Amino acid sequence: MLGHRNTSVLFFRQGTLSKSESGSTSKGFIHVIDLMRRRVPGLERKDVLLALKCSHNSSGLQVNFNWSEIATRGELSIAEIESAYKLSIDETWRVISSWLNETLPNHGEIDAVVKCGGANFFFKNQIKSFFPQTPVHIPAGIDKELLYANGLYAPIPQTFSHKSEREFTLKNYPTRFADVWGLFAVITGYSPSLTIRRIASVTTNG
Repeated sequence: MLGHRNTSVLFFRQGTLSKSESGSTSKGFIHVIDLMRRRVPGLERKDVLLALKCSHNSSGLQVNFNWSEIATRGELSIAEIESAYKLSIDETWRVISSWLNETLPNHGEIDAVVKCGGANFFFKNQIKSFFPQTPVHIPAGIDKELLYANGLYAPIPQTFSHKSEREFTLKNYPTRFADVWGLFAVITGYSPSLTIRRIASVTTNG
């Protein structure tokens, strides 16, 4: 689970959590932002978050950054910001991947990976490369149609008092709740096509 403030991994053997092969680290997406701030004088945490744009299309959730918006307002260089972002993503992933190597068992013991958390989109290529021979799945919680099918989509905005489905979607709650419901759906069999004996779940909380 890749989140804003931390990253967690849960490893299951025969449906039972292996605590010795699971854990959490403080390196989340906020670490990327702080590294960017060191590289770009004048850049603030709020600037990076304001530049983040989420949308949905036929391919699912799309996550991008509009650096021109903050560059114009803060008289910053777009090229400098883009370079700082790439370098900071790479540096953060080196730390996370090293931690994963220390925490998880040999990759040959992992049948599949379920990636969750809002920050997983920023590391999707790195995750795929880290598990080159292992299927990587996105949990059902991220998919609007599967949420509807499982009867989960409507209760979320009602429970958290959101006025409209549009607001719920724009604020990216399907992805953010995938940490809990999406992973739960996979482990408990809500996704019948996914039969896994041993699962490594890379997620982020926050």
